Amino acid sequence: LLAILQIFNYFFFIIAFAVGQEGISLTNQELPIIEISYGIFCFTWYNNEYICMNMQKRIGVWILNLICESEKLDDYLLELNEVNYSNSIIKKKADELFNPLQTEIEKAKVSFEFVRDEISHSWDIQSKRVTCNASEVLVYKEGICYAKSHLLASLLRSQGIPTGFCYQRLMLFDTPEKGYCIHALNAIFFKTLNKWIRVDARGNKKGIDAQFSIEEEKLAFPINRNSDEMDYPVIYTKPHFKTVSVLVENTNTLEMYKHHLPQSL
Repeated sequence: LLAILQIFNYFFFIIAFAVGQEGISLTNQELPIIEISYGIFCFTWYNNEYICMNMQKRIGVWILNLICESEKLDDYLLELNEVNYSNSIIKKKADELFNPLQTEIEKAKVSFEFVRDEISHSWDIQSKRVTCNASEVLVYKEGICYAKSHLLASLLRSQGIPTGFCYQRLMLFDTPEKGYCIHALNAIFFKTLNKWIRVDARGNKKGIDAQFSIEEEKLAFPINRNSDEMDYPVIYTKPHFKTVSVLVENTNTLEMYKHHLPQSL
């Protein structure tokens, strides 16, 4: 048995060495395992393929190398039904938040803090209203994380700042027995820094302190890998169809939140 484990260990070391520092997809549907880690490399079965996510450890924290769904930054500026930045309501708010003298980083910080602090998380205020499109979220000033990510992307894309969608798999409440859910956040590309930054405008409360930071991530939820939570490495150009569908198909946020949120992508 030890010899077999050593062979597997050597095999994944060779793969890790070959892919180097980049997040490279390794298609192999025959391997019977879900996840293997070797050193800083983490191989995760995702979307019918193994992905080498290359986790980097800094000050005791594992940092995920992100993978863009599209190589074209323009795809992260597209207007969508959920990201409707041509809407007059979005335009008006953009005029209030932004001015020509602001840098892209200043615009991102202002919009992030507005969505985080001024748009209530529907579960936190125990509201039954379901919002989805960015303009709808802005009108009612509430939404769950999916909807709030739509608004933040809409505000930033209106300013020509590429913004994508990222996801985490988290425990819905406090234990695995109570189930899991998909949580949404955003990734912003800063041309002046030539890098993507993830931010989470879910909204702060006791035990949650998400901040805007271009140096290190300060997200709402740290991943507990021992409880099968995970970061999905892809930066999507549009909201995932599962998160949009659940908003469209439900009319009561409280029931949706407890029973109908997707558990995986």
